[in-house]
Amino acid sequence: MLTTRPSSPAITGKTTRDRRMAANALVERLHLRACSQAPGRQRWESRHLVGRTVLAKRLAMVIQSQDGIDDVKINERTGRIKITFEPGEDRDLEPFLRYSLFYLLFDVRGAVNPRTDDRRETTAQGASANDLLDLLKMFPPNKRDLTAAPLWSVANNLMNFLPELALVGIVNVVNGSTFNALSAIGLKSPRAQVLGLGVAAGAAFAAELATERKRRRAWRKVAQKSQHDIRTATYAHVQDLDMEFIDQRNSGELYNLIGENSSKVGKFLETGADDMFQRAVTAVIIVATLGAVSPLLALTTLAPLPIIAVGSRFVKDKTGPLYAQQQESESAFARFLTNNLGDLGIIKSFTAEDREAARMQKASAELNTDTDNAIQSSARYSDQMRLFISVAFAVAMVLGGSMVAGKKITPAMFTLILFFVPKLLVRMEGMGESYDQYQSAAHASKGILKTLRQKPTIVSGSEVLEPGTVKGALLLDRVTFGYKPDRLILRDFSLEIPARGSIALVGATGSGKSTVVKLLMRFYDPSSGRITLDGRNVRDLDLHSLRRSIGFVSQDVFLFDGSVYDNIAYGRPEASFDEVVQAAKAAEADGFIRELTDGYRAQVGERGRRLSGGQRQRISIARAFLKNPSVFIFDEATSAVDNETEMAIQRSIARVARDRTSILIAHRLSTIRHADRIIVMDDGRIAESGTHEELLRHNGLYSALWRVQTGETSARSGSGTAA
Repeated sequence: MLTTRPSSPAITGKTTRDRRMAANALVERLHLRACSQAPGRQRWESRHLVGRTVLAKRLAMVIQSQDGIDDVKINERTGRIKITFEPGEDRDLEPFLRYSLFYLLFDVRGAVNPRTDDRRETTAQGASANDLLDLLKMFPPNKRDLTAAPLWSVANNLMNFLPELALVGIVNVVNGSTFNALSAIGLKSPRAQVLGLGVAAGAAFAAELATERKRRRAWRKVAQKSQHDIRTATYAHVQDLDMEFIDQRNSGELYNLIGENSSKVGKFLETGADDMFQRAVTAVIIVATLGAVSPLLALTTLAPLPIIAVGSRFVKDKTGPLYAQQQESESAFARFLTNNLGDLGIIKSFTAEDREAARMQKASAELNTDTDNAIQSSARYSDQMRLFISVAFAVAMVLGGSMVAGKKITPAMFTLILFFVPKLLVRMEGMGESYDQYQSAAHASKGILKTLRQKPTIVSGSEVLEPGTVKGALLLDRVTFGYKPDRLILRDFSLEIPARGSIALVGATGSGKSTVVKLLMRFYDPSSGRITLDGRNVRDLDLHSLRRSIGFVSQDVFLFDGSVYDNIAYGRPEASFDEVVQAAKAAEADGFIRELTDGYRAQVGERGRRLSGGQRQRISIARAFLKNPSVFIFDEATSAVDNETEMAIQRSIARVARDRTSILIAHRLSTIRHADRIIVMDDGRIAESGTHEELLRHNGLYSALWRVQTGETSARSGSGTAA
């Protein structure tokens, strides 16, 4: 029988016995239900797994690690667990599942409180009921604005009712009634009172317009403050996350997360929240008025509320997955646009305009369909609510008319009801739109919160490298690393790079050259082994000062949409113009820059498209040189340029890397032949090491690559054939 229990996490502040009892109590209260059991197969269900992909995957791994378990499948949409094992064994899985779930929940979320866990569960792949509130608690609006906005809404609502009150007064005066308050100020005749009430109605209309303008401005300030805070904080957090997180996501997906999601939250706060609040105020005023006239009328009007409340929970379960699908479609559409607009020249070169237009039409149609499905689903709910409310008010009108006939209320009171009730019905017209905005904002909040709760594993050390003190001695000591645990790139890899020395890394694609660079810059950390700079473990160094000490020039040059000067100065924004020019001269870029129409103020275009590949590369070298780093890394810096440009870039590299540690990665062996040492990598290990001449004499892998690139192999084959 399988009764293995993972060790429970400690519950602080108690004795060992108390901690064990507290843990056991929590374990027993977790939601876990057996759905079916058959020979070799069991099905379980836990609502703690709904919407929690990471938790589901971790639990599956824990279960799968047990002896005799053949397969585990967990559906995070439903919380269902399916476990298959050898049919001949009798297995009591419940204790193991409970303790595994408890351990993982504690590890992921902190202590579990099953009583409150239900309240915070996600709704069938949709957003949690508290996601939007949780996000707004993290980025609260300005208290003064948040107080002013509802107050202006209340004031605007009250002003909205005043013209109707004046009109009811006019009707009453025409029917022979007299207003004592108007008589007290000298307006005694019916004509004078009608005129006075007309002036009051006009003033009320003007006040309504004024308060409406104030109301809109107040809610807009609330929305803009929250949207700004959410957008900037999410962007800053994404920048701080590991490269592993960023590498796994498309730039369009990240744009959708930071830009579109924050906009949805802002749109809801500006219009949706205001509309919902105004409907609530309107309902309170009307129900209070009906209650003052007749409690029976008020109860009749409130009759649909229990149905609406129960229906709202049902609709959330139904619409949640639809809005989640809409969110995914928006992300997919953003990815499509980002990819295609990134280089329209490629599409044109393959004459694929029609094909891509068809793909665009398909992606847009899918987004429209998913959006329409979500909106229609919520629209059916809002239409049903309006129907219930309308029926209730119709019944109230019939009752009111009967009361007038029975002289239980006055005609004036009934006239007031006739004016007031349609106002709420008009308010109900926009319920569907407000609900759509709420759902969109809730799902947007879910995506933002999921990202904000991601924690970087690359944590900065505390040792700050002072400028000018770094010598540049690097050591990789028995480093093992893989982007996936089951696919190692480097295996027990060791490499020592002396200060101010130059080494070159060569080898086939996938041999681990660029991975070494990413580890040196701590974009990733090795799973075992250590990396040091001047004898200090890079994990102990302040990340910013470590990366400031390294100048990195990539084969994929990225220039910002700005001037040449801005792009070079990006390496050190406080640099003077003369320092920028000196950096450009060192990179042999000053000459072509001055030939540009606006010189250093010339605009390079998006990603530097207005410049040639060689020009972009030399600006990139100047940018790195301006940092004045102690270590230079050139990753395929000449891979996409012609021979003449390659020679110019090589001269630039030799000049800027003088008296600095330099690491060159290249496929063209001619560009690295003068390095102090050449490292030939193969399958994550060092296959050969030495100078250019030593490696040629060794007649190994490097020598074979050299002969292929210089044409010696072909020449020898041709000579042999001729002979």
